[in-house]
Amino acid sequence: MLATEPTTQRSRKLKYLQQQERRISALLDISYVTNRIVAASQPISDEEPTYRDLGRSTCEGESFTQSEQQRDASERDAGTYQELEDSVSSARQVSYSNFGEIGKSDFQSPNDNDDTSLSLQSDIRSRKTFNSSVRNGNNQRRNTPHSLAKFLNKKHGEGNYLLFSLCDDQADDSTLFHLRRQIVQLPWKLSRDNASELPTVPLLLNICYAFHAWLNMEDISNGNVGHSSLKRPQHVAVIYCPNGKTRTAIAIACYLKFTGQVDKTEDGFLLFLEKRCPDSELSPATVAKALPASIRTFFRNFDSTIELKRYMNQQPLLLRSIVMRGLPVEEKPCLNIFNAQGDHVYSSHPDLFGDISVTNPYAQQDRSQWEEEEGFFPVNQILDGDFYLLCRFGGHYAGDLSDPSKIIFRYANTTGFLGAGPIDLRCDRVDLMRRYAHLIDCKEFLFTMSFEASWNCSTQQEATLLQRDSISDNVPCVRSGYQAMEQGWEMISRHHSAKPSNIDVDLLHASCESLRECPYHLSALALQLSNFDLNGAENMLVEGKMRIWWSPRIATETPSHQYQTSSHAQPAIRREHLEIRNSILNVGILKKDSHL
Repeated sequence: MLATEPTTQRSRKLKYLQQQERRISALLDISYVTNRIVAASQPISDEEPTYRDLGRSTCEGESFTQSEQQRDASERDAGTYQELEDSVSSARQVSYSNFGEIGKSDFQSPNDNDDTSLSLQSDIRSRKTFNSSVRNGNNQRRNTPHSLAKFLNKKHGEGNYLLFSLCDDQADDSTLFHLRRQIVQLPWKLSRDNASELPTVPLLLNICYAFHAWLNMEDISNGNVGHSSLKRPQHVAVIYCPNGKTRTAIAIACYLKFTGQVDKTEDGFLLFLEKRCPDSELSPATVAKALPASIRTFFRNFDSTIELKRYMNQQPLLLRSIVMRGLPVEEKPCLNIFNAQGDHVYSSHPDLFGDISVTNPYAQQDRSQWEEEEGFFPVNQILDGDFYLLCRFGGHYAGDLSDPSKIIFRYANTTGFLGAGPIDLRCDRVDLMRRYAHLIDCKEFLFTMSFEASWNCSTQQEATLLQRDSISDNVPCVRSGYQAMEQGWEMISRHHSAKPSNIDVDLLHASCESLRECPYHLSALALQLSNFDLNGAENMLVEGKMRIWWSPRIATETPSHQYQTSSHAQPAIRREHLEIRNSILNVGILKKDSHL
C-alpha cells in the first residue's frame, strides 16, 4: 500500500495540472492545428503600458527597474489572472466561435451592409471597441498577453514556444513584456498602401521557412533535417493574426503543404477549419467552396510552386490589352493595375493619377473606349511576378482609390503561371463584391486579358524587354534541408521583436572565450531567442540547439561555408556573467529573470 502512494500522488497531481490547464485555456482564443502548430487571435492588452520596451531598437530610453517589474508582475498575477480564473465557468456557456464568420465575413466582406472587402480584409476590431465590450460584460474567448503567456509557460515551458505575428501593427509594449519579446513580426504584404491583401508566393515561402526553422531546431541539432522526427516534439509555433482565422489559415495551410503533411494547400485549409472552429454550423468543405477566386488561385499557384520547385514561367509578360463585356455601368469603369511591390503600373484614367510607374517605354498611349456595357483598354505594360487588378466605378468616383465601396471586382494572379495569349475570366474567376454581384449577369460577363511573351511579341523593341529573367524578388526559390533552415533563421532574426546591438553581441562574446569565433548574426539570434539572457544564449550556441551552425567540431557536417569559421578546438567555457548582466541593465535591456 505504501508503494502505491507516490504513484497515486503523481496521478492526482497530473490530473490537477490538466484541470488547471483546461481552466487557463477556457477563455483563450487558441486552437491546436497540430500538436506543434497553434492558431490564435491577436493578444490585446486590457490597459495601456506604463513603460516603453527597448527591444525594438538600440536607441536610448527609459525602462522598468527591477522592482517596478516585480511589482507590475505581482499586480497582474493577483488581478488579471484571478479574473481569468473566476470567469471560466461562465465562458463554458458561450459558444467557441461560429465558422460562418469565416465564410461570410472574413473572406468576403466585413458585413452585409458594407461589401467593401478585397476578399481578404481581416475583421480587425479597434482596441477601444474590444475593451469596451469586455467591460460591458460580453464574455468571449480572447487573448490577453498575460493569460496567453501564463498558458504557454504552463503547457510548453518557457523557451519552447515562439509567436509569429501576421498582423500589420507591431505588438505593444505590454505584449512584449509578458511574452518576453518572443514575437516574430512577419511581413504579410508590402508597406505600400496599394499593396495587395494577398501575400506573394515568394513571401509566403519565407514565412514557411521561418516556421520550419523554429519547429525543427531540435531535429537539426541531432543531424536530422527531415520533415518528421522520432524525437519528442519540443518547440511550438503560435501563429496569430487579428482574428486568427484569415491570414493564419492561409499561412498554416501553406506550411502544411510545404512540409508534405497534406497533398494540397486546400487540404491544409480544410484541416485548419476542422481544428479552429469545430462547432461551426457550416462544414469546412462548404466554407472552402465559398472562398474568393483569388485565394483559390493562390492555393493552386503555391501547390504548383512546391511541386515544380519553381515558377513555370520565369520571364515577364506584356499585357497588351483588356476587353470587358457584360458590366452594367453607363460610365467607363476605372481599371487600376498594381504589381507585387504596390507600384501603380496602369490606369484607364491616367489623368487622375500621378503615381503611375511606366514599365514599357515603347508603349503606345492609346485611349480606352467604353460603350453599352463593353469596353476596350489598351494596357501595353510589362508585368513581372504577382499583380492585381481593381475595377472600380468611373465618372466622379474614378479618382478616389481610398473608398473600397466603389470596387466592383478584383483579380489577383502571378505571371509565373500565365503564358502568351488571351485569358478569359468569367464571374467565378474574379472576386466580385457581394453588394454588386446580383447586378451582373454571369452568362454575359467576360473579362479577357491578352498577354504577349518574348517569342510572340508584336514589336522587336518590346520583345527585347521581355527577353530577361524575372526580378529575383518576384521569383520563388523553393529551398529544402539546411538551405531552408538558414533562410528561416534569417527571417526570424530580421523580424524578431528583440533587436540586439553590436554592444550586446560584444558582451556575449566577452563572457565566453569560445564564442569569439561565432558569427555575429548567430550570436544576435541567440540573444533574441533567450531575451538577452547571457547564460541561455551561451548554452544555445555552445552546448545546445544552435551549435551545429558554427561549432568547429562538427563544421564538416554543415554544407554552408559561411558557418565554417574556425578549425581549432573549443577552449574551456567561462561563466563570469555577473558584471556583464549589470552592464546590460545599465544600457536599458531587460533581463530574462525580470519577466518571471
